[in-house]
Amino acid sequence: MNRLLLACLGAALLSPSVSATSVNCRPGKLSAQVSAPESVTELRLTGSANAADFFFIDREMTALQTLDLSECEITGYSGDRLGGRSSYPADRIPDGVFAGSPITSILLPSSGAVSIGDFAFAGSAIISLTIPANISGIGRGAFAGCPDLTTASLGSATSGGYAFNNCPSLRSVNLGSVTALADADFAGCGELSSVTGSAALISIGSSVFQDCGSLKEFDFGTKLLTIGNSAFSGTNLRAANFVYAAPLDSIGEWAFANNPSLVTVTVPQNTRHIGRGAFFGCPALTAIEIPEGCPALADYTLTGATALDSLTLDYGVTEIGQFALKGASAVKYITLPGSITYLGDHAMDGMTSLTAIDATTMTQVPALGEDVFEGIAQKDVRLDVWSLVAPDFEAAPQWQDFHINATSSGVDAPASPGAEAVSVRGYIDGASLHIEAQGSEITTAELYDPAGTLLAAAQIQNTCGSVSIEEFSAYIYLVRCTLANGNVATLKLAR
Repeated sequence: MNRLLLACLGAALLSPSVSATSVNCRPGKLSAQVSAPESVTELRLTGSANAADFFFIDREMTALQTLDLSECEITGYSGDRLGGRSSYPADRIPDGVFAGSPITSILLPSSGAVSIGDFAFAGSAIISLTIPANISGIGRGAFAGCPDLTTASLGSATSGGYAFNNCPSLRSVNLGSVTALADADFAGCGELSSVTGSAALISIGSSVFQDCGSLKEFDFGTKLLTIGNSAFSGTNLRAANFVYAAPLDSIGEWAFANNPSLVTVTVPQNTRHIGRGAFFGCPALTAIEIPEGCPALADYTLTGATALDSLTLDYGVTEIGQFALKGASAVKYITLPGSITYLGDHAMDGMTSLTAIDATTMTQVPALGEDVFEGIAQKDVRLDVWSLVAPDFEAAPQWQDFHINATSSGVDAPASPGAEAVSVRGYIDGASLHIEAQGSEITTAELYDPAGTLLAAAQIQNTCGSVSIEEFSAYIYLVRCTLANGNVATLKLAR
């Protein structure tokens, strides 16, 4: 009698009229434990399940909307081919198993080092997602193309790339404690406007937020080391502020390209690489400084930066690549540091507002590509050069078309037009290099050889000071003086 009663109760629980089902599953036995799978809309699995059970859910539970795996252990599978494979590992939701499914809500296992397979939920109907801290990995494209996904909260799992690629309704993401974003994780999420929890990021892969047109703000944090190619291209960020990201070493090619809203960029001094086209097609960008540790303003870096009116190239930059400044039509004044040896094809093409170029720290004429200064009325642009190399500039093709102004070493050197005039002069006496300023104190002096190698740095904190050159053998020295009023002056001194 008791056995008959239990059988009747079990049949009632799993009958077509009951849509919510809880099963204490045994691996590979779910199909035998659910009698009317097509009617189940909510399923809670406890116990253990394997790939056979998951593929049964996807194939037979066509009305399923909620899947609760929070207390389910995933065991390995080996047997008949399922989804094109005959074996699946433990602790992993099988690759592609719920792709395109009607599931709107998923609770993932909350214990064990579980991973989510490649494309496991791609194109599914999931609306909101929380990935618990125990999830160790998110497979390639695991949630890509989910049309209704609006919010996602990540734990600490690493991604195989393209994890949420092209989710058109995704608006809000919390990155949790994730330290790395893989290639194209959120690319094409056009409604994504809020990304929180980015302070822990160490690396941002290629195309991570490409074409996320609603993204206007992003916190780059203090630990960031690398930004991949096209990582933020096609967004609407207003600022790329890396002032607190002191470790930042590399900004990839086209990283912020085609961003119509980008106004300011602050690059830390430790950055050694800014890839070609990094700020290509940013018409609202007004100011940027290329640090001395970065050897080149790469090809296409600032092409189309029509609002750019302030550009600083620190000493140590050796090359301005092709088309690097093409169309920077608002720049009126530019300093070309003495470390520059080459300007590429059309490098400064279209800089139509240019009135003056400070090349006074150059000790030799840089080589040029084709049509470097196309569109510039060169005869109306003053080119300030050191008197000792002025004849070389006057004889050099393209350079000779400027209005060349020869200056002597140690002339007045304001940091930019309109800056407070400060006279900084110097001379060499035996084993000492002496400098003196009128109008402001000198805070620091940096001594370089003509190749741009930093030889010495001294704290002056006075209107005059000296630097020992006894251990150096160079004939010409470049002295970069930082002044108390914020200006920078550069001198060329010869033994």
